[in-house]
Amino acid sequence: VLPSHAALIESGALVSIMIRPENIHLHVEPPASGTPALTVKIERIINYGDTTVAVCLRGEVTFRVRVLGHLSGIEEQESAFLSWAIKDAHIIPQ
Repeated sequence: VLPSHAALIESGALVSIMIRPENIHLHVEPPASGTPALTVKIERIINYGDTTVAVCLRGEVTFRVRVLGHLSGIEEQESAFLSWAIKDAHIIPQ
């Protein structure tokens, strides 16, 4: 279901939201108002040279975010924010 069709899903219905990994962005500060975002804890930062992977936790859900280059201003065990564009979220009814 595309975001434009989200209104067709009954309020309170269980859904999954799928976002391609390359469309998820990692921030130290909260993103602009109106931007979908989650607060996460940085569990681990893995440097692969030209890219860095941040393993992030939100409750029992794990997110792996790949960033080109090195992360600056973000340390393990700190809070950060994941964000994405509304157009990049695909809603899947359960």
